[in-house]
Amino acid sequence: MTLRNPGTIAALDNRNSVLLANDQVDELKEKFLKRFIFFCSFSITTVSLANFKQLIKF
Repeated sequence: MTLRNPGTIAALDNRNSVLLANDQVDELKEKFLKRFIFFCSFSITTVSLANFKQLIKF
């Protein structure tokens, strides 16, 4: 029993670090998605503004 305890603790530690890594991955995905959506909307706004300026010229 005493031999198994350190292994069990190590296994639990590994599992916890994997769970932590998954949380960090989710966090990164969320940040990336927010930036991506912001970038897309910014690009669309810029393009539409440029088109609008061209329309005003005519």
